[in-house]
Amino acid sequence: MFGWRVPQNDATCWIGVVLIGIGCSFSLIPVFKRVLLYARHDCEEQRQLATAGVFSMAFSLGSFFGPTVGGVLCQVASTQLVYAVCGVSLAILGVLVQAVDLAPGFRARLARDGASAGFL
Repeated sequence: MFGWRVPQNDATCWIGVVLIGIGCSFSLIPVFKRVLLYARHDCEEQRQLATAGVFSMAFSLGSFFGPTVGGVLCQVASTQLVYAVCGVSLAILGVLVQAVDLAPGFRARLARDGASAGFL
């Protein structure tokens, strides 16, 4: 479709898995800290337990529904198109998170909480 194809061999598969692992490791810690920030429990141990429960539940649901929906979409459309749409939508989501983080009202509220939504 686009004229360029990724070679399909074992090395490409392993490189992809490593890149996915690195991406997950960089994205999970800030999300856990944000959920912990908004937990409304009295003692620290209860906050951490509730955060771990919510985090594990969300991660498990995403681990189930992501490949399921992705597989259905790959059967309906081409695999390359599905990956391209996913990549573009994640890039747009990243830009939107940064735009919201740079908004003055949002930044003032986060400064009171001592948190940040984006990378800057």
